[in-house]
Amino acid sequence: MDHPNLSLKPSYGSPPPSAPLNGEMILLSNVYKTLGGKPILRGATLSIYPGETRVIIGRSGEGKSVLIKHICGLFQPDAGEVYVDGVEISRLGERALTPIRRKIGLLFQNAALFDSLNVLHNVGFTLYEERKLTEREIREKVLETLKMVRLGDILEKMPSELSGGMRKRVGLARAIIQNPKILLYDEPTTGLDPVTSDAINDLIIKLAEELQVTSVVITHDMVSAFKVASQISMLYEGRFHFTGTPEEIRDTDDEIIQQFIQGRSEGPLTNL
Repeated sequence: MDHPNLSLKPSYGSPPPSAPLNGEMILLSNVYKTLGGKPILRGATLSIYPGETRVIIGRSGEGKSVLIKHICGLFQPDAGEVYVDGVEISRLGERALTPIRRKIGLLFQNAALFDSLNVLHNVGFTLYEERKLTEREIREKVLETLKMVRLGDILEKMPSELSGGMRKRVGLARAIIQNPKILLYDEPTTGLDPVTSDAINDLIIKLAEELQVTSVVITHDMVSAFKVASQISMLYEGRFHFTGTPEEIRDTDDEIIQQFIQGRSEGPLTNL
């Protein structure tokens, strides 16, 4: 596949044309982002449809986490548009973003649990903040959610008492407790042994099926990518270089894709 001319620069003087929506749950249209003077995203365009599990792969530093932060409104693009569930969120303020963010659950790479809070208060954090439920109702909701991620009654345990896999599952419970429409996973299997990684992969598949969520998974773990994905997209030099099913990714003769998925040191991805 020929890759695009990456020397093209965004026009900051006028907004890009509005992208037509065709039923996407998430749409990034010609998104540019520069951080610290370094161009990260250079016209990234991506369509993700309801119920899909989209895996995003690419080298470290390519902008995968930056991309996720655009989807949940933590970053605004320098140019381009981001749509979530039919709403263009690129220029929304914090108050307007609140109802959009309620539709999104995010599992951080290190689970990002609050070290000073037990599992009950970590998983139920947003419920406590909203103050709409009683203490008993929150406990019941947290227990129900922990069961969904295959954990028992560990409400009183502190993060320091949990294994790496348990921390990930507690973080995932916190991400799903408000029944999001979208789940974002940032390197969900990083730092885990192969058996625990496979258990997390099974959970990603289970939650996609049971909750009917749209999932976006950032990973370097190709075993995980091939297992959970309905579609895989590779981010390369600020744009999406290739999108296909796991089978299409495996079978392509594209040298950039093959070097990445095989983990070869020699090839077009290597910085000489």
